[in-house]
Amino acid sequence: MRRTALTSLLIALCLAVAVPGTAAGQTMRVLGDSVSAGFGYLGDGTPWRARDLLRCMPGPYDNDRCASNAANGVGSTSRLRFLPDFGLGNGVAWPAQAARTLGLTRAGQFANFAISGATPADFDTGGKFAYLTAQAMRDAPDVVVIMLGANPILHEFILGRAYGCELQWRLASFAACADAHVQASGLTRHLANIIRTLLAGSRAQVVVVNYPLAVPASAFLQVDRVRYVAGSLQRAVRAAVRANGAAGDRLLLMEGPQANAGLGPGTHRCETNALGAHPRVDGESTQARVTQVKLAILHPFGFCPGAVPWFVSSETGAHLSVAGHAQYARAFVDLAAAHHLMGAGAAPGGAPPRPAPGIPHGSWP
Repeated sequence: MRRTALTSLLIALCLAVAVPGTAAGQTMRVLGDSVSAGFGYLGDGTPWRARDLLRCMPGPYDNDRCASNAANGVGSTSRLRFLPDFGLGNGVAWPAQAARTLGLTRAGQFANFAISGATPADFDTGGKFAYLTAQAMRDAPDVVVIMLGANPILHEFILGRAYGCELQWRLASFAACADAHVQASGLTRHLANIIRTLLAGSRAQVVVVNYPLAVPASAFLQVDRVRYVAGSLQRAVRAAVRANGAAGDRLLLMEGPQANAGLGPGTHRCETNALGAHPRVDGESTQARVTQVKLAILHPFGFCPGAVPWFVSSETGAHLSVAGHAQYARAFVDLAAAHHLMGAGAAPGGAPPRPAPGIPHGSWP
Protein backbone atom coordinates (compact mmCIF):
# COMPACT_ATOMS: atom_id res chain seq x y z
CA MET A 1 0.00 0.00 0.00
CA ARG A 2 2.80 2.40 0.95
CA ARG A 3 4.67 1.50 -2.27
CA THR A 4 1.53 2.14 -4.35
CA ALA A 5 1.02 5.50 -2.70
CA LEU A 6 4.65 6.43 -3.20
CA THR A 7 4.50 5.35 -6.86
CA SER A 8 1.38 7.45 -7.40
CA LEU A 9 3.06 10.46 -5.84
CA LEU A 10 6.13 10.07 -8.06
CA ILE A 11 3.98 9.76 -11.19
CA ALA A 12 2.10 12.92 -10.23
CA LEU A 13 5.35 14.80 -9.69
CA CYS A 14 6.73 13.62 -13.02
CA LEU A 15 3.60 14.79 -14.83
CA ALA A 16 3.84 18.18 -13.14
CA VAL A 17 7.45 18.54 -14.27
CA ALA A 18 6.76 17.22 -17.77
CA VAL A 19 4.20 19.89 -18.66
CA PRO A 20 5.46 23.10 -17.04
CA GLY A 21 4.12 25.28 -19.83
CA THR A 22 0.47 24.24 -19.63
CA ALA A 23 -2.09 26.89 -18.67
CA ALA A 24 -4.36 24.72 -16.52
CA GLY A 25 -6.84 26.99 -14.78
CA GLN A 26 -5.50 30.13 -16.49
CA THR A 27 -7.98 32.46 -18.19
CA MET A 28 -7.74 35.39 -20.61
CA ARG A 29 -10.20 38.00 -21.83
CA VAL A 30 -9.72 40.39 -24.77
CA LEU A 31 -11.24 43.85 -25.31
CA GLY A 32 -10.52 45.28 -28.74
CA ASP A 33 -11.58 46.37 -32.19
CA SER A 34 -11.41 44.86 -35.67
CA VAL A 35 -7.67 44.12 -35.47
CA SER A 36 -8.12 41.73 -32.54
CA ALA A 37 -11.45 40.45 -33.85
CA GLY A 38 -9.81 39.18 -37.04
CA PHE A 39 -11.79 41.38 -39.43
CA GLY A 40 -11.21 40.12 -42.97
CA TYR A 41 -12.08 36.50 -42.10
CA LEU A 42 -15.39 34.81 -41.42
CA GLY A 43 -16.22 32.69 -38.42
CA ASP A 44 -15.23 29.51 -40.26
CA GLY A 45 -11.74 30.94 -40.81
CA THR A 46 -12.09 31.65 -44.52
CA PRO A 47 -11.27 35.10 -45.92
CA TRP A 48 -14.02 37.13 -47.46
CA ARG A 49 -13.53 38.86 -50.82
CA ALA A 50 -13.09 42.46 -51.88
CA ARG A 51 -16.60 42.47 -53.36
CA ASP A 52 -17.95 41.85 -49.84
CA LEU A 53 -16.35 44.97 -48.35
CA LEU A 54 -19.40 47.24 -48.32
CA ARG A 55 -21.53 44.46 -46.81
CA CYS A 56 -18.89 43.76 -44.17
CA MET A 57 -18.25 47.30 -42.92
CA PRO A 58 -19.53 47.66 -39.33
CA GLY A 59 -22.02 50.38 -40.25
CA PRO A 60 -24.81 51.02 -37.75
CA TYR A 61 -25.22 47.41 -36.66
CA ASP A 62 -22.35 46.99 -34.15
CA ASN A 63 -22.63 43.23 -34.65
CA ASP A 64 -18.98 42.37 -35.45
CA ARG A 65 -19.95 40.90 -38.81
CA CYS A 66 -17.26 39.45 -41.06
CA ALA A 67 -14.82 38.90 -38.19
CA SER A 68 -13.22 35.62 -37.13
CA ASN A 69 -14.58 35.71 -33.55
CA ALA A 70 -18.22 36.27 -34.57
CA ALA A 71 -21.09 34.26 -35.99
CA ASN A 72 -22.41 37.08 -38.21
CA GLY A 73 -21.32 36.85 -41.83
CA VAL A 74 -21.43 38.99 -44.96
CA GLY A 75 -24.37 41.38 -44.97
CA SER A 76 -25.69 40.29 -41.58
CA THR A 77 -27.92 42.74 -39.70
CA SER A 78 -28.47 40.41 -36.75
CA ARG A 79 -27.57 41.33 -33.19
CA LEU A 80 -24.03 40.79 -31.94
CA ARG A 81 -23.24 37.06 -31.70
CA PHE A 82 -19.81 35.86 -30.76
CA LEU A 83 -18.83 32.33 -31.72
CA PRO A 84 -19.14 29.91 -28.79
CA ASP A 85 -15.33 29.53 -28.77
CA PHE A 86 -14.68 33.19 -29.77
CA GLY A 87 -12.67 32.06 -32.82
CA LEU A 88 -10.34 29.76 -30.92
CA GLY A 89 -11.08 26.88 -33.27
CA ASN A 90 -10.38 28.73 -36.52
CA GLY A 91 -7.09 30.10 -35.16
CA VAL A 92 -7.16 33.29 -37.24
CA ALA A 93 -7.02 36.28 -34.87
CA TRP A 94 -3.79 36.79 -32.95
CA PRO A 95 -5.45 36.44 -29.51
CA ALA A 96 -6.82 33.04 -30.56
CA GLN A 97 -3.45 31.95 -31.96
CA ALA A 98 -1.71 33.03 -28.74
CA ALA A 99 -4.32 31.28 -26.59
CA ARG A 100 -3.84 28.04 -28.51
CA THR A 101 -0.08 28.25 -28.17
CA LEU A 102 -0.44 28.89 -24.42
CA GLY A 103 -2.87 26.00 -23.96
CA LEU A 104 -6.00 28.03 -23.18
CA THR A 105 -8.22 25.58 -25.00
CA ARG A 106 -10.75 24.48 -22.40
CA ALA A 107 -14.22 26.00 -22.13
CA GLY A 108 -14.16 29.30 -20.28
CA GLN A 109 -10.42 29.86 -20.49
CA PHE A 110 -10.53 32.23 -23.47
CA ALA A 111 -12.99 34.88 -24.60
CA ASN A 112 -12.36 37.47 -27.32
CA PHE A 113 -14.78 40.39 -26.86
CA ALA A 114 -13.20 42.45 -29.67
CA ILE A 115 -15.75 44.13 -31.95
CA SER A 116 -15.08 45.63 -35.38
CA GLY A 117 -15.51 49.40 -35.34
CA ALA A 118 -15.28 49.70 -31.56
CA THR A 119 -13.66 52.76 -29.99
CA PRO A 120 -12.15 53.25 -26.52
CA ALA A 121 -15.24 55.27 -25.57
CA ASP A 122 -17.43 52.25 -26.39
CA PHE A 123 -15.73 50.08 -23.74
CA ASP A 124 -15.41 52.90 -21.20
CA THR A 125 -17.99 53.59 -18.48
CA GLY A 126 -21.29 54.52 -20.12
CA GLY A 127 -20.24 53.22 -23.52
CA LYS A 128 -22.31 50.80 -25.57
CA PHE A 129 -19.88 47.95 -24.93
CA ALA A 130 -19.15 48.80 -21.29
CA TYR A 131 -21.12 45.67 -20.37
CA LEU A 132 -18.35 43.61 -21.96
CA THR A 133 -15.74 45.35 -19.81
CA ALA A 134 -17.91 44.49 -16.82
CA GLN A 135 -18.25 40.91 -18.05
CA ALA A 136 -14.49 40.60 -18.35
CA MET A 137 -14.15 41.65 -14.70
CA ARG A 138 -16.93 39.28 -13.54
CA ASP A 139 -15.12 36.40 -15.20
CA ALA A 140 -12.15 37.09 -12.87
CA PRO A 141 -9.51 36.30 -15.53
CA ASP A 142 -5.79 36.05 -14.95
CA VAL A 143 -5.07 38.35 -17.91
CA VAL A 144 -7.10 41.02 -19.71
CA VAL A 145 -5.75 42.17 -23.06
CA ILE A 146 -6.74 45.59 -24.42
CA MET A 147 -6.13 46.70 -28.01
CA LEU A 148 -8.18 49.83 -28.61
CA GLY A 149 -7.65 53.26 -30.13
CA ALA A 150 -7.43 52.86 -33.91
CA ASN A 151 -11.07 53.88 -34.31
CA PRO A 152 -12.17 56.37 -35.36
CA ILE A 153 -8.76 57.99 -35.96
CA LEU A 154 -7.30 55.77 -38.68
CA HIS A 155 -10.66 55.43 -40.40
CA GLU A 156 -11.00 59.21 -40.66
CA PHE A 157 -7.47 59.74 -41.95
CA ILE A 158 -7.67 56.87 -44.42
CA LEU A 159 -10.91 58.18 -45.90
CA GLY A 160 -9.72 61.78 -45.95
CA ARG A 161 -12.15 63.04 -43.30
CA ALA A 162 -9.61 64.22 -40.74
CA TYR A 163 -10.92 67.76 -40.50
CA GLY A 164 -8.60 69.26 -43.06
CA CYS A 165 -5.34 67.74 -41.85
CA GLU A 166 -4.85 66.10 -45.21
CA LEU A 167 -4.91 69.55 -46.83
CA GLN A 168 -1.85 70.71 -44.92
CA TRP A 169 1.00 70.99 -47.43
CA ARG A 170 3.93 71.02 -45.00
CA LEU A 171 4.60 67.87 -42.99
CA ALA A 172 5.12 69.90 -39.81
CA SER A 173 1.70 71.50 -40.20
CA PHE A 174 0.14 68.13 -40.94
CA ALA A 175 1.81 66.65 -37.84
CA ALA A 176 0.47 69.40 -35.58
CA CYS A 177 -3.02 68.92 -37.02
CA ALA A 178 -2.85 65.12 -36.64
CA ASP A 179 -1.65 65.32 -33.05
CA ALA A 180 -4.43 67.76 -32.18
CA HIS A 181 -6.99 65.47 -33.79
CA VAL A 182 -5.74 62.42 -31.88
CA GLN A 183 -5.82 64.36 -28.61
CA ALA A 184 -9.33 65.66 -29.30
CA SER A 185 -10.59 62.14 -29.95
CA GLY A 186 -10.32 61.29 -26.27
CA LEU A 187 -8.36 58.14 -27.04
CA THR A 188 -5.88 58.48 -24.18
CA ARG A 189 -8.51 59.52 -21.65
CA HIS A 190 -10.94 56.70 -22.43
CA LEU A 191 -8.25 54.05 -22.73
CA ALA A 192 -6.71 55.17 -19.43
CA ASN A 193 -10.15 54.94 -17.79
CA ILE A 194 -10.68 51.40 -19.08
CA ILE A 195 -7.29 50.36 -17.72
CA ARG A 196 -8.06 52.00 -14.37
CA THR A 197 -11.46 50.29 -14.18
CA LEU A 198 -9.97 46.86 -14.85
CA LEU A 199 -7.16 47.33 -12.34
CA ALA A 200 -9.59 48.46 -9.65
CA GLY A 201 -12.32 45.94 -10.40
CA SER A 202 -10.29 42.77 -10.83
CA ARG A 203 -7.05 41.07 -9.92
CA ALA A 204 -6.14 40.56 -13.55
CA GLN A 205 -2.82 41.32 -15.17
CA VAL A 206 -3.67 43.98 -17.78
CA VAL A 207 -1.76 43.93 -21.07
CA VAL A 208 -2.22 46.86 -23.45
CA VAL A 209 -1.23 46.10 -27.05
CA ASN A 210 -0.10 48.75 -29.52
CA TYR A 211 -0.82 48.92 -33.24
CA PRO A 212 1.30 48.10 -36.31
CA LEU A 213 2.05 50.39 -39.23
CA ALA A 214 -0.61 49.64 -41.84
CA VAL A 215 -0.53 51.43 -45.20
CA PRO A 216 -3.90 50.80 -46.86
CA ALA A 217 -3.99 51.08 -50.63
CA SER A 218 -7.10 53.25 -50.25
CA ALA A 219 -5.29 55.89 -48.16
CA PHE A 220 -5.31 59.38 -49.62
CA LEU A 221 -2.21 60.28 -47.63
CA GLN A 222 1.41 59.84 -48.63
CA VAL A 223 3.29 57.11 -46.80
CA ASP A 224 5.27 59.54 -44.62
CA ARG A 225 1.98 60.96 -43.36
CA VAL A 226 0.47 57.55 -42.78
CA ARG A 227 3.58 56.76 -40.75
CA TYR A 228 3.11 59.91 -38.71
CA VAL A 229 -0.54 59.18 -37.95
CA ALA A 230 0.37 55.64 -36.89
CA GLY A 231 3.09 57.03 -34.65
CA SER A 232 0.72 59.57 -33.12
CA LEU A 233 -1.76 56.79 -32.38
CA GLN A 234 0.96 54.65 -30.80
CA ARG A 235 2.09 57.56 -28.61
CA ALA A 236 -1.48 58.13 -27.42
CA VAL A 237 -1.76 54.46 -26.40
CA ARG A 238 1.53 54.71 -24.49
CA ALA A 239 0.27 57.84 -22.73
CA ALA A 240 -2.78 55.93 -21.47
CA VAL A 241 -0.48 53.29 -19.99
CA ARG A 242 1.74 55.93 -18.37
CA ALA A 243 -1.34 57.53 -16.82
CA ASN A 244 -1.74 54.31 -14.81
CA GLY A 245 1.91 54.04 -13.87
CA ALA A 246 1.08 53.39 -10.22
CA ALA A 247 -0.21 49.94 -11.23
CA GLY A 248 3.38 48.67 -11.34
CA ASP A 249 3.81 45.10 -12.57
CA ARG A 250 0.07 44.56 -13.01
CA LEU A 251 0.11 46.69 -16.16
CA LEU A 252 2.20 45.82 -19.22
CA LEU A 253 2.52 47.44 -22.65
CA MET A 254 3.23 45.24 -25.67
CA GLU A 255 4.63 47.11 -28.64
CA GLY A 256 3.72 45.21 -31.78
CA PRO A 257 6.29 43.65 -34.10
CA GLN A 258 7.61 46.06 -36.71
CA ALA A 259 5.59 46.18 -39.91
CA ASN A 260 7.58 47.63 -42.82
CA ALA A 261 6.40 49.92 -45.58
CA GLY A 262 9.27 48.85 -47.83
CA LEU A 263 10.38 52.47 -48.30
CA GLY A 264 13.05 54.76 -46.90
CA PRO A 265 14.36 56.10 -44.73
CA GLY A 266 16.02 53.01 -43.33
CA THR A 267 19.19 50.96 -43.11
CA HIS A 268 18.05 47.78 -44.85
CA ARG A 269 19.67 47.32 -48.28
CA CYS A 270 16.91 46.12 -50.58
CA GLU A 271 17.66 43.09 -52.77
CA THR A 272 14.15 42.55 -54.15
CA ASN A 273 13.45 45.75 -56.10
CA ALA A 274 11.86 44.86 -59.46
CA LEU A 275 14.19 47.20 -61.37
CA GLY A 276 17.35 45.99 -59.67
CA ALA A 277 17.81 49.08 -57.51
CA HIS A 278 19.14 48.76 -53.96
CA PRO A 279 17.43 51.49 -51.94
CA ARG A 280 17.93 51.79 -48.20
CA VAL A 281 14.54 51.13 -46.64
CA ASP A 282 12.89 50.16 -43.35
CA GLY A 283 12.81 46.53 -44.54
CA GLU A 284 11.11 44.33 -47.11
CA SER A 285 7.50 45.42 -47.23
CA THR A 286 5.02 43.55 -45.04
CA GLN A 287 2.04 45.48 -46.40
CA ALA A 288 -0.90 43.94 -48.26
CA ARG A 289 -0.39 42.77 -51.81
CA VAL A 290 -2.66 45.50 -53.18
CA THR A 291 -0.64 48.11 -51.28
CA GLN A 292 2.64 46.70 -52.55
CA VAL A 293 1.41 46.96 -56.15
CA LYS A 294 0.49 50.61 -55.55
CA LEU A 295 3.81 51.45 -53.89
CA ALA A 296 5.79 49.71 -56.65
CA ILE A 297 4.08 51.95 -59.22
CA LEU A 298 4.56 55.14 -57.20
CA HIS A 299 8.15 54.38 -56.14
CA PRO A 300 9.65 52.14 -58.87
CA PHE A 301 13.27 52.62 -57.75
CA GLY A 302 12.61 53.13 -54.05
CA PHE A 303 10.21 50.32 -53.13
CA CYS A 304 11.33 47.02 -51.62
CA PRO A 305 8.66 44.30 -52.00
CA GLY A 306 8.21 41.49 -49.53
CA ALA A 307 7.02 37.91 -49.97
CA VAL A 308 4.77 37.55 -46.91
CA PRO A 309 2.20 40.33 -46.47
CA TRP A 310 0.96 40.86 -42.91
CA PHE A 311 -2.24 42.55 -44.09
CA VAL A 312 -5.21 41.44 -46.17
CA SER A 313 -6.04 42.92 -49.56
CA SER A 314 -9.81 42.36 -49.44
CA GLU A 315 -10.36 45.53 -47.41
CA THR A 316 -7.42 47.40 -49.03
CA GLY A 317 -4.74 46.54 -46.47
CA ALA A 318 -5.71 47.95 -43.06
CA HIS A 319 -6.14 44.65 -41.18
CA LEU A 320 -3.84 41.77 -40.36
CA SER A 321 -3.64 38.59 -42.44
CA VAL A 322 -3.19 35.21 -40.78
CA ALA A 323 0.56 35.71 -41.21
CA GLY A 324 0.34 39.14 -39.55
CA HIS A 325 -1.76 37.74 -36.71
CA ALA A 326 0.90 35.06 -36.23
CA GLN A 327 3.52 37.78 -35.73
CA TYR A 328 1.43 39.39 -32.98
CA ALA A 329 0.68 36.02 -31.39
CA ARG A 330 4.40 35.26 -31.27
CA ALA A 331 5.13 38.59 -29.60
CA PHE A 332 2.40 38.00 -27.01
CA VAL A 333 3.68 34.51 -26.20
CA ASP A 334 7.16 35.97 -25.73
CA LEU A 335 5.73 38.60 -23.39
CA ALA A 336 3.82 35.95 -21.46
CA ALA A 337 6.98 33.91 -21.02
CA ALA A 338 9.06 36.89 -19.94
CA HIS A 339 6.53 37.89 -17.28
CA HIS A 340 5.38 34.39 -16.29
CA LEU A 341 1.82 34.85 -17.54
CA MET A 342 -0.53 32.08 -18.54
CA GLY A 343 1.77 29.28 -17.34
CA ALA A 344 5.34 29.77 -16.12
CA GLY A 345 6.79 27.29 -18.60
CA ALA A 346 5.66 29.04 -21.78
CA ALA A 347 8.50 28.88 -24.30
CA PRO A 348 9.56 32.21 -25.86
CA GLY A 349 9.07 32.43 -29.59
CA GLY A 350 7.03 29.25 -29.77
CA ALA A 351 5.71 28.45 -33.22
CA PRO A 352 2.16 29.70 -33.76
CA PRO A 353 -0.57 27.13 -34.36
CA ARG A 354 -1.24 26.02 -37.89
CA PRO A 355 -3.35 28.46 -39.91
CA ALA A 356 -7.02 27.77 -40.45
CA PRO A 357 -7.89 25.26 -43.18
CA GLY A 358 -7.70 26.76 -46.63
CA ILE A 359 -5.50 29.67 -45.55
CA PRO A 360 -1.86 28.63 -46.00
CA HIS A 361 0.68 30.49 -43.88
CA GLY A 362 2.16 33.38 -45.83
CA SER A 363 -0.60 33.46 -48.44
CA TRP A 364 -1.96 36.64 -49.94
CA PRO A 365 -5.66 36.56 -49.09
